[in-house]
Amino acid sequence: MALDSVKQCCRQLDSDRVLDRKKGSDNLKNLLNNASIVACLDAQPHNKFNWNEVFHSASLFFFKESKRIEEEERKKPEVKEAVMLNRRNLKRCAAELPKLVMKKSSLKIPHVSAQHVVKLVLTVLSRKNPYYFENFAGDFIQITYKYLMRFPQYYLQVTAAEWKDLMKILIWAYENELSGTDAVTIVSIMENIVKYCRMRGIQQRNYGPALVLRHLPAFLKKALLSNKLPSQYGLQSSLLSLLLTFTKAMANEWRELLCSIGEETFDVILGMWEERPTPLQIHWMEYLTLQIMIHHPQKGGEMNEVSSFVQDCETWQRCLLRLYQLIHDHIYQLSVKNKLASSSSQSADTYTIPSQLVTLTARLSHKIFQENSEYGVFNITQLSSSEPSFSQSLRPSKRRRIEVGLQPLLHLLRQEGTQLHIIPWYQILRELLKSYSAFFDQARCSLMLELFTYVLSECRTPAIQEHVMWCLQDLAQRYKTVYGQSEADNESGGKWTPVWDMTLRLVSGKQCSQSGLELLQVLMETSLVRPSSSLFKLFFQGHVDMTETGLSSLSVLLSLVPLPKYIKDESAVLTEDHVEEARIKLLNIILPLQMDGRALSLLKNPVVVAQLLLLLCLRDPSCAQSEWKKVVEFDNICCNSSSDDGNSEFIVHIEDVHVLSSLCCDLPRAHSFQTNSASRMKTLLKEVKILEEEEKYMIERVIAFTKKQVESRSSHKDTQVLLKVSELIIILLLHISDHRLKERLQEVLTLLTKEVEENLSSVLDTGHWSHLLGVMHQFLHLYYMVNNWTKSSHDANAKRNGEELGKHLLCWTPETLLSCMLQLVKTRTTKTHSETQQEGSQSSNSSRTSLSQG
Repeated sequence: MALDSVKQCCRQLDSDRVLDRKKGSDNLKNLLNNASIVACLDAQPHNKFNWNEVFHSASLFFFKESKRIEEEERKKPEVKEAVMLNRRNLKRCAAELPKLVMKKSSLKIPHVSAQHVVKLVLTVLSRKNPYYFENFAGDFIQITYKYLMRFPQYYLQVTAAEWKDLMKILIWAYENELSGTDAVTIVSIMENIVKYCRMRGIQQRNYGPALVLRHLPAFLKKALLSNKLPSQYGLQSSLLSLLLTFTKAMANEWRELLCSIGEETFDVILGMWEERPTPLQIHWMEYLTLQIMIHHPQKGGEMNEVSSFVQDCETWQRCLLRLYQLIHDHIYQLSVKNKLASSSSQSADTYTIPSQLVTLTARLSHKIFQENSEYGVFNITQLSSSEPSFSQSLRPSKRRRIEVGLQPLLHLLRQEGTQLHIIPWYQILRELLKSYSAFFDQARCSLMLELFTYVLSECRTPAIQEHVMWCLQDLAQRYKTVYGQSEADNESGGKWTPVWDMTLRLVSGKQCSQSGLELLQVLMETSLVRPSSSLFKLFFQGHVDMTETGLSSLSVLLSLVPLPKYIKDESAVLTEDHVEEARIKLLNIILPLQMDGRALSLLKNPVVVAQLLLLLCLRDPSCAQSEWKKVVEFDNICCNSSSDDGNSEFIVHIEDVHVLSSLCCDLPRAHSFQTNSASRMKTLLKEVKILEEEEKYMIERVIAFTKKQVESRSSHKDTQVLLKVSELIIILLLHISDHRLKERLQEVLTLLTKEVEENLSSVLDTGHWSHLLGVMHQFLHLYYMVNNWTKSSHDANAKRNGEELGKHLLCWTPETLLSCMLQLVKTRTTKTHSETQQEGSQSSNSSRTSLSQG
């Protein structure tokens, strides 16, 4: 009965009588505000009366009402103010009905066909009918922004020609400041068009985004250089976001054009700088980083001039110097501000600068430092008030000297390196060491090592010590590269020994534990320092927590230093020395039965835990350590393959393209993994001597540990503990075939199924899918890991072991868990497939037929 009333209203909307249309419009608005009627329309299948018919009727009402108002205005253009006000109200009511239908039909997912929405929007916004465009552009631009750009069911159905027409319409509306339109909304729609065209261009090779975006460069240049822009803060942010998106999308195809735009509008962009953290500041830093990158791409930490492109060298050099001046002044002002506030209690986080600013400053500094190898001085004229500038912090024009180069930076760190306000320079220096390592030759590496050793010896602030250790980690990697393995052993001599001793002292005092252990691990891996067996005391005496970093450092130590057979407990509480077997002691430390809720931190990386457990069962762990390192790298690649750090991956890809386009270097190397290393691991474990008693104890300890963790898991982290325990057992089963581990895995999978079932029932009620989808993704990783182990194994025994475990894993997976997965997929896809939209096969005649026949 409710839908019958809606049908009656729709028939009235198509009437030729004004009063009938008005009555139908008012009644339909009241009906659509009823939640039960909206739910009934949502549930209607595509072959019956549904939202498509309602939207079609609302569109007819809009066209008839607007045509009537247009005829009245043509006949009587000059009327009283009351009549003009009445006409404006009629226009507003005519446009409100399609907007209301779109709002109610898209509360969760869209139910109106994409073809109907796109056709109506383009018809109204087309300049072929100036009356529609001039009077209703604002309303239908809002429909485009709220619905057409929001749902993939809509924007994926728009063709390239339709995007092109819409882009031209938006540019015209922006430039002519059409009444009723919002410039910020128009620019946001443009940005979405750029994103969707680029996405379609990647998915379909014949889909050319350049055809759609051909008018955008001229528009951006004109909009950014407008005299009205300085007073429009919100528009500045939107335009900068559009410029950043457009540059990312077309940096490969239109590199020279984008470089030209960047140079011509650089002063305007520079004036948009904000000192406080805002979205505008983030976009500002990302865009300028991208501009420097497309001008000067780098590979392997080096910028090759052959690959560089600059439209106007003098203009670009001036732009870089002004940018360097602005960032230099900003960091200086931060240091002064932090000095004044140092008396109050502040955390070290308040002194750090955003990662985007670190990346930008490091890339800019590398470019300027290269041109001034050690020391340089620039006389920089600050931006005058006559030049376009939005920043309020820039002072009046004057000339001043700025020292640039590595030497002034090292001099600053030697004088004030132990103070907290210098943290931003440590962040920049670390980024230089990590991303532009080729800049540091032997002489510069020696200078850096001398400086960091001095600061570490003088500093007593943990935050500064951590930053220095992070810098030393990257410096150690570069030190080994520039000197080579044999030369590094001779050259380092005792140069790295003070760093080792100071770091060891800090870690043993439980200060800077994570950064200190990471530095110790790097020094051991690079052979810059040769550890002794006394280092095991850090782990035996409880100075180091068994986190992922601690476990990884212990595995490296095991590969370099023979583990003593016995260890003395030198605790002052004991009256006499207590001697224990070292391997059993370590197994108890790695897998404690009393965790106090720290299971997730220990099992954060089950691969490292399994690595240590298996190495402790070998007489000589160093035999298998190199192969284990490849297995860990392989697992990290598998885990991170689905995660996408869009900006960094984009930068690497574009830089490779730009460097390759100059034909000045080899093809970029992708991440490689030796496919036979995983299978060789099983062979190596057979070749080395396995200690049977230790292996038996290790298995018993794993079973007791997992049982304890499953029983004492906290309610809000149940699923995560079970997943990590499952991964640990699976990795061990890939190397050791033991029926007790198999039984334990089967029990854990059963418990995991119960947790998923409980989560699924709550998800179906609340509609929050993110947590359960994350669990399913991690669960899929377990199968993915076994499958890849089997595929990469060339050894017959290792392949057989992987295939057997894969079959068992499928057999042990309870049917209810598979049913949960199917139910999850069915629940998320069925409604979208059947109800979201009706493909445009029905004509207006069939719509009217369904209205009359119900």
